Amino acid sequence: MLRDVRSATGDYYDESFVTGWEDADLWFRLQLRGWRCLFVPTAYGWHFGSGSVAGNATFFSKSLEYRTRILRNRLYTITKNLPPKVFFRLAPHLVATELAMIPYFMIRSPSSIVAFMFAWLDFISNSREVFRKRRLAQESAIVDSNYIQRFFVKF
Repeated sequence: MLRDVRSATGDYYDESFVTGWEDADLWFRLQLRGWRCLFVPTAYGWHFGSGSVAGNATFFSKSLEYRTRILRNRLYTITKNLPPKVFFRLAPHLVATELAMIPYFMIRSPSSIVAFMFAWLDFISNSREVFRKRRLAQESAIVDSNYIQRFFVKF
């Protein structure tokens, strides 16, 4: 499974992510390649103390750099992996989410607006590479858009 996704898209984990969302990116690419996963709702996993970021437990308690990376990687994942048909179906919800983040951050954590803006600037400045990786992921897909659409709540 991992060899297949690597040969199709160039890597297991996208190193440009550094940290955050790389597992979701891999999951998407595995799904696009037709691999199936077993869901075990009774299984549990723990990430003790958010060890990779000095024990800061919440998004808002993490550094500005980390928050920027998480927000940017979310954009990378959406852009790289959503087939066009699914992207356009979800576009109104994706835009609404982006717009809703601004007042939410203003109230909850004003410094996160800076992370939000830096994430978008970083995404835009790296868009050529993100779209190159998107092309690899989409060209290697062996499932249709309807299969990917099933993973999203119907609105």
